Amino acid sequence: MVNVTILPYNVTNSVKQGEKLSDIIRSAGISFEMPCNGNGTCGKCTVRIQNSNSQTKNMHSDRSPLSYSLKKINEVLACQTFITDDVTVELSTKGGKETLTIIDTGFCRPISLEPDIRKIFNDETNKTTVFSGTELLTEEEKDTTKEIYGVVIDIGTTTLVVSLCDIRNGKTVAKASSLNPQSLHSHDVLTRISIASEEHGLTMLHNLLIDELNRLIGVIAEEKAVSVDRIYEVVISSNTCMLHLATKTNPYSLGFYPFTNAMEEIHRLWAKQIGLNINPKGFVYLPPTISAFVGADITSGILATDLQNSKECILFIDIGTNGEMVLAKNGQLAATSTAAGPAFECMNITSGMRAQAGAIERVAINERGELTLTVIGNVEPEGVCGSGLLDAVAELVRTGIIEPSGRFTNSSSFNGQKILVDRLEQIEKKTFFRLSDQVFLSQKDIRQVQLAKAAIRTGINLLLRHLEVQLSQIDSVFIAGSFGYHLSEDSLFHTGLIPTDFRGKIQFIGNTSLSGGTAFLLNRSLRIELQSAVKQIASIDLSRKKDFQDEFIKNISFGVLE
Repeated sequence: MVNVTILPYNVTNSVKQGEKLSDIIRSAGISFEMPCNGNGTCGKCTVRIQNSNSQTKNMHSDRSPLSYSLKKINEVLACQTFITDDVTVELSTKGGKETLTIIDTGFCRPISLEPDIRKIFNDETNKTTVFSGTELLTEEEKDTTKEIYGVVIDIGTTTLVVSLCDIRNGKTVAKASSLNPQSLHSHDVLTRISIASEEHGLTMLHNLLIDELNRLIGVIAEEKAVSVDRIYEVVISSNTCMLHLATKTNPYSLGFYPFTNAMEEIHRLWAKQIGLNINPKGFVYLPPTISAFVGADITSGILATDLQNSKECILFIDIGTNGEMVLAKNGQLAATSTAAGPAFECMNITSGMRAQAGAIERVAINERGELTLTVIGNVEPEGVCGSGLLDAVAELVRTGIIEPSGRFTNSSSFNGQKILVDRLEQIEKKTFFRLSDQVFLSQKDIRQVQLAKAAIRTGINLLLRHLEVQLSQIDSVFIAGSFGYHLSEDSLFHTGLIPTDFRGKIQFIGNTSLSGGTAFLLNRSLRIELQSAVKQIASIDLSRKKDFQDEFIKNISFGVLE
């Protein structure tokens, strides 16, 4: 046996020789992030070894992204380190879920109040009867007609938002949010599908999620002095994979052709079936999904914006890992998802991090070549989050530091400000752009943005082509989601992610997964309407489009023709 001391927690455990360090840290009950599920590819689980000769693979191996800001003696990947003698390890304490920037508001059209849950008090028996539609749910002692609550849950791949609604008047009375604990094991959907397909993997991911949701429900209920027994319904709005994991349904079929969706016809479950802590007779409503990769969160967005009834040409985009989008043309809807990859989550970016304290969220370059960085929490920059990454790339494209091909410019031939080109540095024969002393962008990072940008732009073009809509015919572009809410129009246009034809037509509408989910909670007729509307949506598989590859290659360049 050997002793492992973990700082700054001052925890010492005796373990067998040869155990993996990441396993030791987690078995000590410490929340520890490994976005690539311990494959040694993301470089995010670095720890500092203070005294040991244990066998390690450091983060500068060929499998891991080079990070100049972390290139220090004795820093290793915990998932690639095996303990062979007594050791003291120091974990980073930067960031934390309490500092995450999470959007918990979104646009929603006006709706009438027509809830599924109602109560009737009987004076003679001094009891209150609770109904779901015409179905009797339960009876309660005394008059509880003033206590009718529901919960709306937005399960994102990275974050969770839970809101408490007073069903009597339709008002949201409390909200809470946190990191999705599944992201400690994986940032992306495909890895979670893989984990959930393994023995005990599905149970682990489900329990992590439900435990955190129950904690959040408890927080908002306590805040308003509401008993969880007075919560009768939960609406879960999320992508298709998260719906599977929340309901403990194996998502294996989502990861392989023909990508079937086991949740397609499941819209109602008892809350106790999946472990949610509300009234024992309460239930869960699941909005309809559109396809394996266009989920209930997008259906909620359609409801919030009333796309199914629109007489205009409207493009709805949730910019993120899956890049879901819906095009409405005179009430006709087509939807698709694009494999934008994890670049916008900054998982595979050299100095990437979540939108939390220390993350660069805005980058601007003035005419003198001077950088202005906006950092969450007004602290020293520790990394860059998605909006900051897109800003940085857009500004470097605009100023010529990044050429249309995506390559960094040649310093000797650059005609712009010297102060700007001086930020290009050669490290181990690779070019980096220095945003700050600790934060760098690599050529590989730029490539990741190009791939994500090309995927989104290709999706837009092919979706418009499917419904025979010209760019100039688009009346409005709705950018939804927490990530999209933080983006600037200039970044979207300068990178070519969004066509310049859309200038002046963009609306950032926030978390419509949550706001649309609230509409589902408060109006039962809308559930019927959307279940019917979803069946009429044309689901487009981009990979089966014969012009997909050519379109994608055309859109790789930052100098794409409009």
